[in-house]
Amino acid sequence: AWQGQFSPAPDGLRSIQVEDRVYYVNLFKPGKLTEISNGMAGVYAYWWELLPPREAKDGSVCLTQSGSFVRPVGEVLESIKPSEDNKVSGVMLSFSGDCESDGGHRLRRADLFLRCDPEQHPLLLDVAFINRMRPSSSSSCEDIAVEWRTHAACPLCHAEDWQPIAEGSCDPTKGRQVTFMTSRGCVGGAPKPEDYWEPCPGVISMLAFISLAAIIGCVLCCLSCYVMLLRRRYSRYMVLGEGQPGNANGVAPENIEIGR
Repeated sequence: AWQGQFSPAPDGLRSIQVEDRVYYVNLFKPGKLTEISNGMAGVYAYWWELLPPREAKDGSVCLTQSGSFVRPVGEVLESIKPSEDNKVSGVMLSFSGDCESDGGHRLRRADLFLRCDPEQHPLLLDVAFINRMRPSSSSSCEDIAVEWRTHAACPLCHAEDWQPIAEGSCDPTKGRQVTFMTSRGCVGGAPKPEDYWEPCPGVISMLAFISLAAIIGCVLCCLSCYVMLLRRRYSRYMVLGEGQPGNANGVAPENIEIGR
């Protein structure tokens, strides 16, 4: 119940819950929580942490250290860097701030990785601690790292980002559907190309074989027709010595006189 009474946060800060921890964050400008930060009226921070109230020895509930329900996590925005992993798009924001714990002070670092997720709804929060970067207790000053999945961290799509991907098995009658997906997450920019259908690989080989056989058949048919045309045109010159000396019987034919 004590967490819900401070939401929504003032001064442009947004309340987000990461597992069992509650933070107030504004990525664009530092803000202050004067309503719930007794003794910190002049403190501005990009990132605040909401602390649970602690119980006094007499059983009553009192404020946490420094007389406040909250404490700053990131007072200074150290850097903004794009993701160094080619397979993951996003932006890393690194913060730092003074942290008081057990009567001492140390510089606390906090990283917020805005991971590109084109399917993430803008009104839904998907925030989690990065592996091994979760504070062991709410009062510790350990460094923390949080991943926030959002479509706002995605770059614009370029034409070369869309790669053809064959979906499912191939239907011999319809072929195989090919759709386009981005090699890395992106939003807007170059539109997605339209899906199309391509013949199955086996069908392509069969069609190629049939086409080649048809071409060879046409060539042979043309050659046959050409040979028959030549034989018909030059048939008068292709008599194998009929009526001439040296015929097959070796006997010269008798002269035939016409008009007798």
